[in-house]
Amino acid sequence: MSVDDLTKDSAIHASLARLLPDDDIKLGMRLRIPPRRNSGPLVGTAYDYMVRFELERQHPNALTRRWVAEGAVETVAPIAGLGIFEIRAGNGEIRASVDGEVAARWVTVVRSARKAHKAYVADPAPSAEARRSLACHALRLARIDTFVRAEYVDVDPSRVEPADAEDVLELLEATPFDRLGSRDLLWLNPTFGDQSTRVGGADADIISGTSLLDLKTVKTPTPRGDLRQLLAYLFLARAARATDPSFPAIVTIGIYYSRQCQPWLLPVHGFTQMTEFSDVEHEFFERAETLFPRPLEHKGRRPPARPNGGTAGDSPKPTRTGAKASARQGSARPTR
Repeated sequence: MSVDDLTKDSAIHASLARLLPDDDIKLGMRLRIPPRRNSGPLVGTAYDYMVRFELERQHPNALTRRWVAEGAVETVAPIAGLGIFEIRAGNGEIRASVDGEVAARWVTVVRSARKAHKAYVADPAPSAEARRSLACHALRLARIDTFVRAEYVDVDPSRVEPADAEDVLELLEATPFDRLGSRDLLWLNPTFGDQSTRVGGADADIISGTSLLDLKTVKTPTPRGDLRQLLAYLFLARAARATDPSFPAIVTIGIYYSRQCQPWLLPVHGFTQMTEFSDVEHEFFERAETLFPRPLEHKGRRPPARPNGGTAGDSPKPTRTGAKASARQGSARPTR
C-alpha cells in the first residue's frame, strides 16, 4: 500500500478532511506538455528517475539510496536462470511470480542502467545522446518498479517506446532544477526511517533544504487528493524528526506538476497552527497501527529514525553521488 492508497482509507480520508479547505482547490494550471501516448504511470516513474539522476549530476553531495528496481532485482536475483519466485497472499494465493528467465533480464537491465548512470552523473556536460540513452534506461527501470509498487511483473522490461523516451526528455527539459535542488541538504527518494514501516513502507521524491517535494506527471492535477498525500508525508517527517533531530525540519511541502511545468508550494505552519492538526496527526498514526500492526517488541521505545530509510540498528547507509554503489545500498523493500 502506498501513502496515496493509505490516504484513501475511509477513516484517514475523513480525518484529513478536517485540515482541507471546504471549497474546491483551484490551481489555475494548464496542460503544457501533453502525453504522446497512453502509457499510464510508466513515463511518470521514468521521469522521477531522470529528475533524481540530473539532480545527482548537478549536486555531487546529494544523498541517495538504492533504486526501487534494485530492490526488486535483489529479491529475485538468486533464481535468475533457475526457478520461480512467488509472492503469496496470507491465504496462499499467488499474487505475483517471476521465473528465472525474467529475473535474469531484470538483472541485466539494472546492471546496464547503473553503468550508464555512473557515467552520466560524472559528466559535467552530458550530450543529448547520453541523456536520451539514460532516459531509455529509466523507462526500463520503471517497468521493474511495478513489481514492488503494484506486484505486476513485466516480462520484457528492455523494450522502450520511442514516444515515451521523447515524452520523458521533453518533461526533463522543462524542469526548473534550480528550484528543486539545494546547495544545503538534498536528499533524493528519502524514506522516514522507522516511521516508514509504521505505514507499510513510505518514500518521498525529494527533500531539498527544508522543503519536502513530490513529483506528479499527470494530465489533470487532483490537488485535494494530492494535499492529503502531502499531509501524510508531513506527519511522517515530523515523527521522524521527533525520534531523530538530525532528520530535516520540514518548513514547506509541495508538488511539482511536470506536465503543467508548475510547482505548488505550501508553508507547513498554515497547517500546524490549525487547532485540529494535532488530533488529525494522532488519528493518522492510530489508524496506521491498526492497518500495519508492529511486532510487540517495537511497541514502546522505537529505534530512532535515520536519514537512510533505516533505523539505528540497520547497516544500510545513504550514499553520496560518486560513491561506489551496490545492489544492497538503501532500504527499499521488495514488497509493500
